[in-house]
Amino acid sequence: MKTDQSEKIMIRVPLSVKDDGSIICGAEIIQGSQLYLMIGTQQSALAAAKDTAERLKRTVPTIEPIIVFLSDCVARKILYGEHGKEEIDSIRATVGEHAQIFGFYSYGQIAPFSEKPINVNTCDPGFYEQSISIAIFGE
Repeated sequence: MKTDQSEKIMIRVPLSVKDDGSIICGAEIIQGSQLYLMIGTQQSALAAAKDTAERLKRTVPTIEPIIVFLSDCVARKILYGEHGKEEIDSIRATVGEHAQIFGFYSYGQIAPFSEKPINVNTCDPGFYEQSISIAIFGE
């Protein structure tokens, strides 16, 4: 979904199609926004999770990960089916075998649109689906 207020695109997960052809999504569709069809694969989602873990680890190269927290959108679990463990295995291979990994499936994450540090009191947060959040704690 893309709105007039932002160049960023937010993913919405289709949950069902009604008899009249309308699509029910897991999160709000803003009136007047443009919708695009995106087809994800297990492989592209796994690659994105691994890339996220690698980028995060590079931001703290001197820290040995001890604990890794994951918040994963339940829509990713649906996409993976029986292969959900592969995502955790990929993250474990990136952060190290000794790190303790814990987390949960959520219905999405709320985060700012900007990747740059911003004032959290004035940010315009977005609701993200098909997303994974990773936090690394270490020494």
